[in-house]
Amino acid sequence: MHKVRKPKTDKVGQTYGNATILRHAEEKSIKRVYWEAECSCGKRFFISNSNLVHSNNKNKYISCGCKQGLNSWKNTREDITNKRFNFLTVIEVLPNENSESMVMCKCDCGNIGKYRANAVKRGNTKSCGCWKREQSSRSGSRNAAKNSKSGKRWFYKNIYFRSFVELLYAYHLHLSGIDFLYEPEVFTLKKSLRYKPDFYLINDNRYVEVKGSDATFTETAKEKVEEFSKIKNVTVLFAKEIAKLHNKTYSQLYYAYKFKNWRPEE
Repeated sequence: MHKVRKPKTDKVGQTYGNATILRHAEEKSIKRVYWEAECSCGKRFFISNSNLVHSNNKNKYISCGCKQGLNSWKNTREDITNKRFNFLTVIEVLPNENSESMVMCKCDCGNIGKYRANAVKRGNTKSCGCWKREQSSRSGSRNAAKNSKSGKRWFYKNIYFRSFVELLYAYHLHLSGIDFLYEPEVFTLKKSLRYKPDFYLINDNRYVEVKGSDATFTETAKEKVEEFSKIKNVTVLFAKEIAKLHNKTYSQLYYAYKFKNWRPEE
């Protein structure tokens, strides 16, 4: 039978960090002295006498583990609360999860989420995901020709358009002497809803969304346009309407472009 180790001093009733010592845990005190303690969160746990002494001397934070992540981050690392990293601003340092330091951040788009602290500090996580989607969307329009065999077909005025319909509308604007910007910026409408209009007519201060047909006008796209119309002047044009601007049908224009080598005049 193993001999129970007895403490040299009685620590019952003493407080270490968030823990209050309840009793000497004789059933565990075989090779070293253990105490049963109660954390401020209400949970009971066992802790060795050596850890208590070490904690007292080094001023470490004692708890059942619920405060470990929060205070190990604050006491041993830089406190990054209210600091900005790329598109994220840290609003709270959270307890560890699976040995990972976690932080609560607010993105520039308004979304709030929980992320790994190291990923935020190192720049591996730059946003809630909106920035990545925006970059992907931009690269899709700018590099369409490089990423697909058919991409070069939609090139006009040094712009790679996403579709033949957009190219036709840009051609109409050029013939009409209307200055425009293609996909000028991304708007944050509400939580998790971002919108990039196709065209901005500079002199009219008006945005235009171009669609092939009502069938390609998805419910999500309709929601975006509806929300955007609350803050900006936006018009939706379909392929048939754009073709009429050229006094032809869309099928005639597409056939001429694809099979007759017709190209908009520069």
